[in-house]
Order: sequence, then C-alpha cells, then structure tokens
Amino acid sequence: MYTTFRRPLLADKRLICLPHAGGGANDYRPWADAVPGVDVVAARLPGRDSRFTEPAATEFEPLVDHLLAELTPYLGTPFALFGHSMGGLLAYELGRRLEAAGHRPELVIASGAAAPRVLSGPHPVAEVSDDLLLAELREDEAAPPEVLADAELMALLLPVLRADLAVVASYRDDPARPPLRAPLRLYHGWDEVPDPARLVADWTPAATDPPRAHGFPGGHFFVRTAPHEVLARLTEDLHERTAVR
Repeated sequence: MYTTFRRPLLADKRLICLPHAGGGANDYRPWADAVPGVDVVAARLPGRDSRFTEPAATEFEPLVDHLLAELTPYLGTPFALFGHSMGGLLAYELGRRLEAAGHRPELVIASGAAAPRVLSGPHPVAEVSDDLLLAELREDEAAPPEVLADAELMALLLPVLRADLAVVASYRDDPARPPLRAPLRLYHGWDEVPDPARLVADWTPAATDPPRAHGFPGGHFFVRTAPHEVLARLTEDLHERTAVR
C-alpha cells in the first residue's frame, strides 16, 4: 500500500504523501532525495502503479480505512502528511483518524484542496466525455503533454481518474469527529486561488489552530509547474515543525 521507492528509512522524520485524482505514488518519486533529513513514503492506491490490476476505489470511507490500516508500520517516527487535491482531503482525514488513535502528525499539508465543508455533501459525478476530461487535464497541466497525447496510456488512466472523482464525490464530513489538532498548512496556486483569505476561512473550522496558507506560481497543478518552490517551502515547513517540537 505504501512505497519508500526502495530507499531505507533512516531519517528522524517521515513525510507520508497522498496522490491527486488520477495520480499515483510515482508522482512523489522525485521527492525521495529532495527533502533533506526526511524519508518520503508514498501511498500506492489500487488501480495504478504496481496495483494497476486491482479495481480502483470509488468510495471515500473504505479508501481511508484501507490507507489507515496499512500505515501502522510507518508511525514509529515523527511524521507529517502531504496530499495534493484529492490527496489533500485524504491527508486531512487520515490526520484526524490518526489523532483519534493516539498518533498525532507533526504537520498536515493540504495542497490544492478545497475545505471539507466545501466538498462535503451530495455531488453526483457527471457523465463527462473523455475528450472533455482530456481538455481539462491539458488546461490544468495535470500531466506532461506527451502523456496526455498517448491514447493507449490515457485509455488506462481515465477510468482511474473517474473512480477518484467518485471518491471525492462520496466524501461527507463527520461533524462528530473532532477537528484536526496538528498544524495545518494550505498550499495553493496563485492562478487558482485569487482570495487566499477565503481559502483559510473555509478551512478554519476543520482545525483547532488557524491554518496558514502559502501560494505558488501556477494553477491547480502548481506542484508540477513550480516544483522547486514547493519543495523549498515544504522543507522549511517540515524543519520548522522539527525545531518547535
């Protein structure tokens, strides 16, 4: 369920990464040697990466339960959670569940993600054509052009993307579960979020302490188009938490 990209776990901190809709663990492979003093652990969801023969999840709660059950071996060291888009919501909910089980993250980063109260509620998955989905992926710069132009590859990836969209549509915030106690950071693209104060306000009820937002050049997939800026900010945030701990 998780991979360390064949690297031994030697650092005194771990960063557990969750993928965006349609993405996979390999999106975080370049991070494995790019964050000093941190071991990178990435979730491998069914339907992609080495699990491509398995059916992709279509419901949020069972997917979080599965992620949580497989995470225990990686919790012996101080850890942070990072997720982009769908992964940001997964990171947040994993953080809440881990805190309830006595495993508090040092930091949770929801990147490119709308707040739980915004996403929660009936959101039927529209029957969007493959052509329209591909057009949206191109506009968001969700993948390299050569990947989006590969018809055979996209025939494999689009069903996974549709399944992930169903996962997000099935999400319901549980008001009985306490808000996140760990520090919360909100990463966003300047082109997608013109009003960061609104983003912070939407997320504020989801956390005990007010979240802090950091903007980056680009749109929804700023993690792909501005990787150096994201990794620099991420490294600073992770080591800031280490210093305060």
